[in-house]
Amino acid sequence: MIRRIGLLGALACAAALLSAGPGTASAATTLGETFVPPNSITQPSIGLQAQSPGNGYAAPSPGVITSWSFQASFGAVPQGLKLKVGRPAGGTDFTIVGESTPKNPISSQLNTYTDVSIPVQAGDVIGLWPGTAVFEAHYLQLVDDSAGFGGVTHQGDLAPGATDNFEGPTPAYQFDVSAKLEPDADHDGFGDETQDQCPASAATQGACAASPTPRKKCKKKKHRSADAAKKKKCKKKKRR
Repeated sequence: MIRRIGLLGALACAAALLSAGPGTASAATTLGETFVPPNSITQPSIGLQAQSPGNGYAAPSPGVITSWSFQASFGAVPQGLKLKVGRPAGGTDFTIVGESTPKNPISSQLNTYTDVSIPVQAGDVIGLWPGTAVFEAHYLQLVDDSAGFGGVTHQGDLAPGATDNFEGPTPAYQFDVSAKLEPDADHDGFGDETQDQCPASAATQGACAASPTPRKKCKKKKHRSADAAKKKKCKKKKRR
């Protein structure tokens, strides 16, 4: 009976581990939203989505942004477009904590870029730098004031690490950008799902090293002395 209970307990533990697997694999979060953008800002400005319904443009937990997307319109497309990540620094001040390399999106399609690895903290928000050709480059839309969106803007670009005052928040600004946020269990700056094959080790991003196979210890053979061998023969003869 005790053995049967032990076996059932082991099976239950195995089932729990298997059921936990898919939950870990689906831990990525999508920040923001893409749409065909009809509007632009008349000056080259960073736009951060400081307010959004349910904080949908803000990181809900620490992690790493591993990709981002922009839906280009059929006509005016930004050139030198960059994903920007801002961290609230009090009032309307924001610190730029990360950015992508400049991109030239293809018009009339969703453009997704996977060459980013930006560590973020809970509360960091995403936005865009549209490049310098912004007078006709569409990258935002104006929504109803009651929709819960609000954007802050900064004229001119800011490098990662810089903190400055942003204008706004301007009600009804919604920026055309989304990003994928992955967990980072070992805090090495790489997303656990698509960038880090060994989330248990901060020093390894490839496959985890296999555990060494334990060696079996060989039993030492006992060497019998000549006297002991003679005594054993004598005992056998007496039994006969």
